[in-house]
Amino acid sequence: MFIGHYAAALILRPVKKAPSLPVLFAAVQLMDIAFFAFVIAKTESLRITPGITAMNPLDLYFMPFSHGLAGVLIQSAVFGALVALVAGQGHRAAAGIIAGLAVFSHWVLDVVTHRPDMMLFGADEKIGAGLWNHPNAAMTVELGLIAAAFALYALLTRPKAGSGMTSLAVLAVGLALLQAINWFGPPPNPLTTPINEIALQGLAAFGVLIGLAWWVERTREPAD
Repeated sequence: MFIGHYAAALILRPVKKAPSLPVLFAAVQLMDIAFFAFVIAKTESLRITPGITAMNPLDLYFMPFSHGLAGVLIQSAVFGALVALVAGQGHRAAAGIIAGLAVFSHWVLDVVTHRPDMMLFGADEKIGAGLWNHPNAAMTVELGLIAAAFALYALLTRPKAGSGMTSLAVLAVGLALLQAINWFGPPPNPLTTPINEIALQGLAAFGVLIGLAWWVERTREPAD
């Protein structure tokens, strides 16, 4: 799952005392940001294995720190604590809890989509429902999640600047374009594609979307 993760950020942002949209966009992809950083540092590993799932040729065979349950709980707690530290007075506890939930939402959705490569408490305990092996269902779930989240966010927020509708539309287009590339672009070649290139492309995509979320945050506000 890719853009479906951002549904949690859009749903949580209108909640009272929630952190900003770019913070939530970072939170829902923190696991993958950590994974790609660990791949570049050679702490975690992936390889290109065409056919390993029907939709994704990446074999995420070693990611205990970024995607293991214990690691995710630590990420959720640490990120939530950092958000709480910088949140405004009276918002700290709520902002931290919401940020932590946003981080953990990624693990829940990954368990649904991944093959059994999501570690629980040991290397031999891995789970994954394998939705990626059912392309029509996977695309329907992902698009349904993000569409419902956008509709809810648009309903519960309002423009606070003239570009409030434009920023939201650009964010939607950006998400759609990146997802289309992810689904329909040429797959990486196992013989010629450097693994670090995949990691850097992923980090760049996350950065672009966090930037677009920052623009939306500047031009929209909760409706109540």
